[in-house]
Amino acid sequence: MAQVAVWVGRDERRRRTLATLAMLLPVLCVLMPWTPAAGATTRVAGTIRSYSGGRAVPAVVMTLTGSGATSAATDATGAYRFDALVAGDFQVRPTKLGGLSGAVSLDDAIWVLQSSVGSRQLNDMQRLAADVTGDGTVSALDAARIMQVAAGLRGRLPIAEACGSDWVFMPAPTAVPNQHMSAPQAGPPCVSGVIAFTPLVGLADGQDFFAVPFGDCTGDWQANPPPSGTPTPTRPATATASPTRTFTATPTPVATRDWRRWPFSRYSPWNHPIGSAAHYTPVNGLAQLAVAINYGDRWTSSVAVAAASDPLAHLLFSPNWGAFSSFAFLSDGGLNCGNTAADEERLLSVSEEIPPRTDGNYYSTIDASTWLLPSDFHRAGEDWRSTFRLPLGVCPSPDPDGLLAVIQPDGWVLDAYAAVLTADRRVVASMASWIDARGDGTGWWGGRRASMLPSFAGLIRTGEITAGRIPHALAVLMPATMLRRTVAWPAYAFDREPDYTGSVPMGALLAIPPSVDVAHLGLSTRGKVLARAAQDYGVYVVDRGGTGITVLAELGNPDIHWEAAGGEPAAWKDLEIIGEHLQWIDNNGPAAPGGGGTPRQPLAPPVSASDL
Repeated sequence: MAQVAVWVGRDERRRRTLATLAMLLPVLCVLMPWTPAAGATTRVAGTIRSYSGGRAVPAVVMTLTGSGATSAATDATGAYRFDALVAGDFQVRPTKLGGLSGAVSLDDAIWVLQSSVGSRQLNDMQRLAADVTGDGTVSALDAARIMQVAAGLRGRLPIAEACGSDWVFMPAPTAVPNQHMSAPQAGPPCVSGVIAFTPLVGLADGQDFFAVPFGDCTGDWQANPPPSGTPTPTRPATATASPTRTFTATPTPVATRDWRRWPFSRYSPWNHPIGSAAHYTPVNGLAQLAVAINYGDRWTSSVAVAAASDPLAHLLFSPNWGAFSSFAFLSDGGLNCGNTAADEERLLSVSEEIPPRTDGNYYSTIDASTWLLPSDFHRAGEDWRSTFRLPLGVCPSPDPDGLLAVIQPDGWVLDAYAAVLTADRRVVASMASWIDARGDGTGWWGGRRASMLPSFAGLIRTGEITAGRIPHALAVLMPATMLRRTVAWPAYAFDREPDYTGSVPMGALLAIPPSVDVAHLGLSTRGKVLARAAQDYGVYVVDRGGTGITVLAELGNPDIHWEAAGGEPAAWKDLEIIGEHLQWIDNNGPAAPGGGGTPRQPLAPPVSASDL
């Protein structure tokens, strides 16, 4: 509506004038609709950057639909902006034709082929780039299509034709009111990444997307590639000198996270906040269970962070099961470390320095009646190494499970079960595998929990509680009476015990609903840290055990035990209060991590440039 300046005086004439204007106001609103000037309080703006390296992506067509439709292209800095918007619902959707700048190469085909046979792990956005056939999988056929484009035998990839875009875009916005996100899906069918507002309120700045060129799973796209004849650096980019010129490639700086203390990709379910679309379901009997934290007893894991200067250790395997297994050794009174020479010799005599004897856990299954592992997961023998760095003074968890996670300087983690450390720095285990601390941390990695999740995933690490924030989901055990013989993502299996009688699937995400004000639950300062983690990120059921809910912390965590002080409750009371408020988020999944919608917290910092 037109803005009319009216001065209301005291005389009757001016009052009559005001009354007349009031009568005409509805007519004026129809005839002269109000259009806010530039800089008004309604706006959608953001930036499009490449998923690897964070480079600005120009010439992306940003289409705004809903209460009016318009479009604009990103500028040279990757920025876009829609000003002077009327109130209403909107969606912003990017597309881009061309502009691949030779990023689809033979290297991409090789990476895709390696992924299809399980020798290379791709993150979620790399998988979007790799699925160029649009059938929802990464296969040798995708590698073949990429090779055809790289060789000039095919003009466009099949997925680009199906989606009407040579790129796919992942929403990564700053949280604003009434915001909703939809993650892209290569197919079938092709679904674009979208940021929606229902309705748009005020300034919606920072509505960013990460751009993924179809076919470029190596992430080496550049907006302005070197001209023909210019040397092209290998990955990682380094300076290349010649007698006539010097070429230097300078990657965009990326602030990264220390994966040794805070592991897994920012898109991992362990690091992904719960979303506004999460659906909470009460679980019968859950609030009545006792709750405890294990940090010095069975079921926890000893986490060691190794440096390049730490001495080497060697991994040996006992038989998987039976009287000569390391599990039987520990169950019969053997120690995880500090055994007598005779006991060590007895165990070493039946152990060998060989690759793993089984692909996966002998107590994990996807079938309640038999031992059946998933068809697709990271086999224990993949990325295998029997020699590794082990800090002095490390001992596995003090129980027959003997869990030990040793984080190596290169980012890989040894995840061992029923581990025994000998005096000459040999580790004997009945099972073990290698897990990438920069991966997604799902059960695909074949970890040591019955769920096949890594033993170190979700543990409360030393320093997190005292720092006042746990920035990830927690890991818990539940009794068989609460569990059902089914699997929920991110778990890949459940254990072979036949005594599950409950309703909660292995891998279920539990959380405190957003309607609960954790600041007014009567918790201690430390209890509030746990409660906020349980509300913002939730807790995942990773294994069966005990008679109540068992929250897991790394072995020896000194932050855990606290007594009642200054009017605040003790640890056990904090846990009891938190347990009473947990509910099951039954729509958590790979397409909607945390239940989908607007995340309660910002995404974690990346662990590398490829984690953007």
